[in-house]
Amino acid sequence: MKRLNRHVVSQLLALYVIGVCGLAHYQASERLTYNHPDLALSTVKGARRIAIIEFIHSNWAIVLPYLAVWFAFLFWMEIRSSPAWAVWSTFCALALPCVAYAWGCWNITLL
Repeated sequence: MKRLNRHVVSQLLALYVIGVCGLAHYQASERLTYNHPDLALSTVKGARRIAIIEFIHSNWAIVLPYLAVWFAFLFWMEIRSSPAWAVWSTFCALALPCVAYAWGCWNITLL
C-alpha cells in the first residue's frame, strides 16, 4: 500500500492542479461574459490576460496534448522508479504553466 501511495500522489496532485485551473478558467470566462467592456479598458496586463483566456476558451483542444504529455511523463517516471526529486522536479516544471494561467484567470476575476 505504501508503494502505491508513493506512485499515485503525483498523478492525483496533477488532477487537483488541473481542477483548480479549470475552476479558475470557468470563473474568468463567466466574468468576461458579463463584464467584457469594463475589463477591456483596464490595463495592458489585463488586456493580455483577457486575450489568453479567450484564446484558450476558443481553442480548448490545445490543452489536451499538454495534459497527455504531463501524465505520460509522470507515468513513465513512476514505472521506471525514478528518484523522487526527479518526479517532483518534472511535476513542478509541467505544473508551472497551469498555475500561471490560473493566477491570471483569478486576477481577471478579481478586477
